[in-house]
Amino acid sequence: MHVALSRSGPVVTAVELDDDGSEAARVHLDERALAEFVREREPGHPRWVWNDTSTWYPPLLEAGLRI
Repeated sequence: MHVALSRSGPVVTAVELDDDGSEAARVHLDERALAEFVREREPGHPRWVWNDTSTWYPPLLEAGLRI
């Protein structure tokens, strides 16, 4: 599974993609809820896709997550 993240202001959109690339789910959440969203999915070892690691990853590290 892949999870693609995008942001529009304080709203994060997470699109979960099956291995064949088809959309399995789409979730809109407040950016403050992102760490918990990632924490819930990380045991499944998804491939995280985002546009800029220096923007997305530091807040996740601060929340104690390692991807």
